[in-house]
Amino acid sequence: MAGKGLIVFFSWVGNTAAVMREAQAVTGFDVVEIKERIHRRKGNIPRAGFDSMRGYLSPLEPMDFAMCGYDRILLGAQVWAGRISPPIRSFLAQADFSGKQVWVVVTRSDPKKQPETIDFVREQIEAKGGTFMDGITLTTTVNAVVPLEKFQAELHEWLRRNELWADPSSSQPR
Repeated sequence: MAGKGLIVFFSWVGNTAAVMREAQAVTGFDVVEIKERIHRRKGNIPRAGFDSMRGYLSPLEPMDFAMCGYDRILLGAQVWAGRISPPIRSFLAQADFSGKQVWVVVTRSDPKKQPETIDFVREQIEAKGGTFMDGITLTTTVNAVVPLEKFQAELHEWLRRNELWADPSSSQPR
């Protein structure tokens, strides 16, 4: 598959970061981490859930929201209290997906499938001129980073199926 790839993600606890770093290892995509301007205390889960349920947007550190030079984007997002997190909402509100193919990896602590979260992200991407390619949700935890073995096989299978694996002849990451 031609084109240059970029992984963009936000991670509060570290689970989305772990998933997206593993994705980077097998895709070879460049990586940019979305950062909030506010300091969100790690233990304040009720407040984070409240902010998410209310649809709040987070102030973000400056970044290239046009993702210049990239045509394939792998977005790492998370669900807080059943909704996409405020930092990802903010990124989606500011990002220019024109002409870009976008795949989405959503982490969540609730093991129930939540297709509406992927649908929300798809709508935002398409409204900004992007092409939503596929999405996956992976179950993690709220209070600790899950071990790589918990999500690695499912993530690898999804990346292969979407032809995002850097070396398709190898089953091992680069």
